[in-house]
Amino acid sequence: MASLLARRGSYAVIAGSGLLCGHRLAFAEPEPEPAAGEAPTPPGIYSKGAFDPAPVEAVAELLRSAKGKSDLQYKKAEEQKKQAAERTTQKEYRAALAQATREARQAQRVEAEQTRGVQRQHMDHRAQYKASLAQETQALAGRLDEALKDGEEERRAAHEAALEKIRKETAELEQELRRESDAAYLAARSKADARSERDLQDLRLEGIKERAKVARDTTLEAVKATFSSLGAGATALLGDEKRLAALAAVGTAAAGGVFAARKFTKVMGTYVAARLQKPALVRETSRGFAVASSAFGGGRAGNLASRLSGLGRPALEKGALMAGAHFEAKLEARLLQIAESAAMTRKRGAVFRHCLFYGPPGTGKTLFAKKLAANAGMDYAVASGGDVAPLGRDAVTEMHKLFDWAKTSPRGLLLLIDEADAFVRKRSKFMSEDARNALNAFLYRTGSPNADVMVVFATNAPELFDRAIHDRVDETVFFDLPGEAERLKILKEAVEAMVAEKPPASWWRPPPATVKLDEAIDDAAIRDAAARTEGLSAREVAKLALAWQANALASEGARLTRDLFEETIESQKAQTMLKREWKALERGKKRPKAH
Repeated sequence: MASLLARRGSYAVIAGSGLLCGHRLAFAEPEPEPAAGEAPTPPGIYSKGAFDPAPVEAVAELLRSAKGKSDLQYKKAEEQKKQAAERTTQKEYRAALAQATREARQAQRVEAEQTRGVQRQHMDHRAQYKASLAQETQALAGRLDEALKDGEEERRAAHEAALEKIRKETAELEQELRRESDAAYLAARSKADARSERDLQDLRLEGIKERAKVARDTTLEAVKATFSSLGAGATALLGDEKRLAALAAVGTAAAGGVFAARKFTKVMGTYVAARLQKPALVRETSRGFAVASSAFGGGRAGNLASRLSGLGRPALEKGALMAGAHFEAKLEARLLQIAESAAMTRKRGAVFRHCLFYGPPGTGKTLFAKKLAANAGMDYAVASGGDVAPLGRDAVTEMHKLFDWAKTSPRGLLLLIDEADAFVRKRSKFMSEDARNALNAFLYRTGSPNADVMVVFATNAPELFDRAIHDRVDETVFFDLPGEAERLKILKEAVEAMVAEKPPASWWRPPPATVKLDEAIDDAAIRDAAARTEGLSAREVAKLALAWQANALASEGARLTRDLFEETIESQKAQTMLKREWKALERGKKRPKAH
């Protein structure tokens, strides 16, 4: 293309130069004549006086004819080269597109094959999981069926034993009655031998007739005398207006006195029962039941005596608050702070703060609540949340009786609601009307500040509480499982108490038996036992020590050997894991792993 433009430019230059030369020649002056003896100028394009364009046109024509042909050929060759290059580029593009399409299809096939493989693996895993789940379900159903069969056989055997016992007692009673009947018959027969049967029957009939006649005559005489007296009295009374008015006044006063006495007795009985008698929701209380049971029994007089005896009861000694309880240092400091606050609140007559104790079972929630009341010099009462629902419509009345009774304590009362999640759970459409009314009554009695009653909730599931209950809680304390140091303290104290000599409880009972420890059971062994009991609560650790004592007392020489020591640890851990499996199955969760 550039060469074509260059050639066309040269053509224009040549044509322009030709025109310029013609213009100059047209205006040029005529050449002078040659002198004599000079040769004449040869003719050319610059002839004198005129311009001859014929040679230039001839040259331009030659150039046009030659250059046009070469330019056309060049352009044709260039166009052919371009078309060939374009065809080559298109071939390469189509080849690259085909190659990319083939590679994409190959990648799709590989990805589809991998997807199918993953799906097959997933289906295989799913089938294996279903098979294992079916096996576990079948095994569990088998164990449950065996347990049900065992329980059914035990109940059937107990029922048959009870029926057999009743049959034996019935047969013995029939034999006894038969013997008594035979003896009475023989006695009557021996008496009837002296007289004939007919005389005896006549005598009986005559006696009956005589007694009936005497009774009839006596009754008639009494009726006649009564009506005569009533007639005479009525006649005299109706004839005397003063006596009639006095009789009416006396009758009215007597009726009013009887009615007032009955009402007063009923009101006083209700008042005394509400103030002194233990409410139905209270399972355990410290309001002087020792005095009541030893002197007056468990009636109202005993409750009154227990209330009077509790007026001068001293508070818990300093240092005894944490006796027998083992908590971590941070938790112990928090509990001591709460105990000090409760003691000062009760001493100064301020408003009590309600507490929530939550955590796993057996971590000391109920034990500390009782000691908290004793440390503050208060009475305590334990109520279970599961006792509210069985009361039905009476739950609201019993709830008010509980708080009325609690307010009568002269020392203040700590009300511990154990297993509180069974009662104060969230209100929903599935809750019965009676349970909802009982919860509303409880919220009403705890809605305002109280200087007489301190409420402590103990639970394992505080997340089930109603929002209004959370609003009434002022102190929240989490009772965690004991650490290794706390478990070591519990085991050491239990072992020391196990081997210590104890005085007899009374003069007619022998002293408690003691256990002898093997030399291999030293501090290192007890420390190792404390490390192996991780995850156990304080109650379960204490049960381990009791199991050591029981197994040792059952062995020869009441000696706790190292083998028995280790065997008891493994047995207690296995029992604990079995209980946790039952709990996991009950909640529908995965079984816990064994330690």
